[in-house]
Amino acid sequence: MPIVRLGAISVGLIDRPDAHRKIHGREIAVGGGVGVLFTVILVLFCFNFLSSTWYVHAERHTTEFIGFTLAAVLLCAVGLLDDWKGLGGKKKLLGQAVSATIVILTGPPIQDFSLFGFPLHLGILIYPLAIIWILGAINSVNLIDGMDGLASSVGVSMMGAVAIIGLYFGHSTQGVVALAAVGALLAFLVYNFYPASIFLGDTGSMLIGLGVGSLSLRVTANDAGIIPIAIPIAVMTIPFFDTTVAVIRRKFTGRSIYTTDRGHIHHCFRRKGMNVRWTMSCIALLSVIAGLGAIAAAVSHQDLFAILGSLLVVLLLAGTKSFGHNELQLLFQRLKAFFVSFVTPSDEADHDLRVQLQGEGNWEELWEELKVTAQRMGLSRVRLDVNLPAMHEGYYAEWKSRARLTEESASWNAVVPLVVNSRSIGRVELSGDRSQNPSFQNWLTSVGELVEEVELRVTYLVQSHNKVSAKPVVVHVSDGPANHAPKMPEKLIEKEVISSAS
Repeated sequence: MPIVRLGAISVGLIDRPDAHRKIHGREIAVGGGVGVLFTVILVLFCFNFLSSTWYVHAERHTTEFIGFTLAAVLLCAVGLLDDWKGLGGKKKLLGQAVSATIVILTGPPIQDFSLFGFPLHLGILIYPLAIIWILGAINSVNLIDGMDGLASSVGVSMMGAVAIIGLYFGHSTQGVVALAAVGALLAFLVYNFYPASIFLGDTGSMLIGLGVGSLSLRVTANDAGIIPIAIPIAVMTIPFFDTTVAVIRRKFTGRSIYTTDRGHIHHCFRRKGMNVRWTMSCIALLSVIAGLGAIAAAVSHQDLFAILGSLLVVLLLAGTKSFGHNELQLLFQRLKAFFVSFVTPSDEADHDLRVQLQGEGNWEELWEELKVTAQRMGLSRVRLDVNLPAMHEGYYAEWKSRARLTEESASWNAVVPLVVNSRSIGRVELSGDRSQNPSFQNWLTSVGELVEEVELRVTYLVQSHNKVSAKPVVVHVSDGPANHAPKMPEKLIEKEVISSAS
């Protein structure tokens, strides 16, 4: 690893803080996954000569072993390019898909998945689904790699569970590969433990995902090639739950799934006051709990233990409001609004959804004023989305007037970005009915004034390096006629705030 670190520094393979999402405070070498991969290959190569039993087993799986090695090397190259120069999401996904396809096509055939002992007859669809599974594993582990030692320690727990299951079921080749990965990751933790001197980078996190995703399928397959899907899911509980929560948070708020934020599991633990080492230890322990559920299910041939292990971890996180609670609340509100829309007349109930995704900033007052403004202006919809990753703040709210919702052809929509110091910190979305008031330019002008007020307030908060805990700008709306654009608020920000912001 010291050799890899020196090589990364010499070629400029360095992770630099950007005061937005990467706030580790110093430049750190990346590419640790190269050292992990090289170590695993070297150990297995040496073991091939030291153990005649391993040699016999490995010889039976030569095609699978070669395919896995090629896929890992390809994914390593993709990760290095992304860490070094930065690849687009589509290019990286293409490389991941090719690697996953190589693993699936060169391994033993997979016949079916099963749940509670009942085969899920999927036919030829089993192969694209297996590839999607591996892609999900790769990207899920990649997403949680945001803190010193986290992906490595979670990788140790997941690979350890895979190794135990593999050796128990007689899949010794895959079990030994998983054991070699456990040893390599434990050794890497010496350099990756807080404060880290080298990061895994996309290279390492994607390799862990590839290994866990593919090996978890192999070690759980019976002689007929049927895989009890609950066991691999239990092994991957932590990264999958983190990814699911991120997708809910981003898609249900209208953001791109590639949007950066600080709402991942380790960010939430850190906001609870835990230091880096305690955060890493707690998340790794939760991963071990899920892994024990998977092992119990494999030994007893009862999928229920795997499901209970996963549910226990999810309930511990969401029930204590440590992680995922706000996103699940957002999901529940969306589902509730969807079902209510079938039984409530459209002109009787407005839709009002609000969720404090992250932080403790008092955005409620600003939202109430925005909603009042929208109602007085006769708008049909307004949304507020605040995303301040470096300040651990996130807030989302939307209001719809069911009585004013019209056909798309008669509606106008505007998205006004909130920009502070040339950086986007969120957006305001507005919709109205053009047929009611063609002069919607006046509305947009008034909204622009409001946006300036919000941006000025947030600018002050950013420059003062405090969390968004102070109240956002208070907006007072006049009682103007409903069919005219209301007079927008006067600038009520205190003089010292203005002077600080300027």
